[in-house]
Amino acid sequence: MKVEVTTKNEPGTTATTAAANQEASPRLRQRNRITEIQSLKNDRIVGEAKNGLLVIKKLPIDPAYQEYSKKLVEAENADRGQIYQIEADAQNKPLSFIIAEYARRLRESAFPGEWVEQEDGTWINR
Repeated sequence: MKVEVTTKNEPGTTATTAAANQEASPRLRQRNRITEIQSLKNDRIVGEAKNGLLVIKKLPIDPAYQEYSKKLVEAENADRGQIYQIEADAQNKPLSFIIAEYARRLRESAFPGEWVEQEDGTWINR
């Protein structure tokens, strides 16, 4: 059986342009690395900070895994920063309000045992 798939693009765009726009999306990049981030959380390497960003809580022993973890957290935090700014602009709200709201949601959605930073700055395993 042969299946053909066609995509409909906005007028004036090509499939290549549409794909490039999707790759540039911080939400898409987040979606593509979600399992890797969850693995770091499950291994108690990273935690959700009160500023809405990931923080490395315990560096892995293996140098290659350390470097991988650092780069992954850096990429995730860069995308979160972009998303927070986009949301602040779209909602016409202060960036600090958006960050606080996202941080609250991330704390509340953390799985048992994951590191989260409370409003007062203390770290707990949820």
